[in-house]
Amino acid sequence: MAYFFNAAGPPPSRDRYWRVPDKTAPIDADGKFSVELPVGRYFMGAVERASGKKDMGPPHDGDLFYGAQERNGRPREFQIKKDGVLDIGTIAQAVPFKRKTKGVKDITAIEGRIYGQDGKPVKGAIVFAYTVSSMTGRPVFVSDKTGPDGKYILRVCAGGVYYLRARNQYGGGKPKGGSLIGSYGYSDLNAMKKKGIGIAVKTGQVVSPRDIKVLKVPERRQVNGALPGQNTPPAPGSNPAAPTNSAIINGAAR
Repeated sequence: MAYFFNAAGPPPSRDRYWRVPDKTAPIDADGKFSVELPVGRYFMGAVERASGKKDMGPPHDGDLFYGAQERNGRPREFQIKKDGVLDIGTIAQAVPFKRKTKGVKDITAIEGRIYGQDGKPVKGAIVFAYTVSSMTGRPVFVSDKTGPDGKYILRVCAGGVYYLRARNQYGGGKPKGGSLIGSYGYSDLNAMKKKGIGIAVKTGQVVSPRDIKVLKVPERRQVNGALPGQNTPPAPGSNPAAPTNSAIINGAAR
């Protein structure tokens, strides 16, 4: 999977945090990919799962990882111009990913536990960080999936106030019936419709514990048609209809 991050935001980092991409593009069996992006500047990376799955989210140990860099090691920026086609050539520097052990002084993070209505830890949940209290639109950062103990660590690029939402699937929009969802500071679904409760963190600080309760979304009956003005935010990394001011970026991974 190829990832593209608008360069107006923080550069991607393989160890300190994982930023939610602005766009993604699948890599086919021949290693090729193509994506349409709005005009602007972008950072780029790619991950091939060791499991063979097409999972979204941060790289796992053993995955092939590539982050486009300049010779000086700084993230490389790609300029997307209107109605253009940018061919970035073949990517051949992908290496097996291994998360480095970092001290608490090296990262800024929020950590805690995800638990269900029965109080038991939830495995396979992910936590998204928003910088707006409404927690709408695309989140900025995302955690790794929780293990059997339900513990998560959500790394962010710098200090600030963050609003957390936990789900058991990587995606945006209205949650599907039967899925799990939770927001920090709230313990029922109706309360989650309110503005989020922010967590203040300083750069270089790890705030803990900030536990989140997730609840099962009720199944909905099938209803045909749509409500006037009905709209949902895009899934993280999704590719909605491209705007007029856009261009194509092509490449290949080997």
